[in-house]
Amino acid sequence: MAEPSSTEPPNAEGAPGRPPAWIGYAALTLLVLLLPGVFSLPGTRVVPYNEGVALVQTDRVEKAVVTADDVVLVEKAEKTGAKDAATEVRVNRLPGVAEEPLIKALLDRDVPIEATRATTPFWLQAMFWVLPFLALNALFFYGLRRLGQGGPAGNPGPAASIGR
Repeated sequence: MAEPSSTEPPNAEGAPGRPPAWIGYAALTLLVLLLPGVFSLPGTRVVPYNEGVALVQTDRVEKAVVTADDVVLVEKAEKTGAKDAATEVRVNRLPGVAEEPLIKALLDRDVPIEATRATTPFWLQAMFWVLPFLALNALFFYGLRRLGQGGPAGNPGPAASIGR
């Protein structure tokens, strides 16, 4: 005699002794939200454009690093005892302005300017290439494994139930 099949849904809390799956998703979401704060540059503060121009005009800037999107101003070190406290200030550049007042002020005050171009780190470029490749391979091999699981004689197996 066959035992009656149970129509009860599986336990929503998961296996005994295992935390529910939503806890892992919540932890992953929290980690993703906190990572940008971990990898931010600690000594650079963003100031408005006019404040950056004022810093240059008051001779408080030692050097400047210019990129396509912003200008990093390194303030002159203030002598406080035996410790030099130089800070960096980031100013966003004005889009579409050929002769910016900030760059003009830097040139007028003979502040050393270092021009750099923004580059993407190699590991980030590799990640954008490798992760989709791994995801597609995982999906492909999962499908192959599922197709390879045949059922009893005459039954096509679980592959035929994909879409039902």
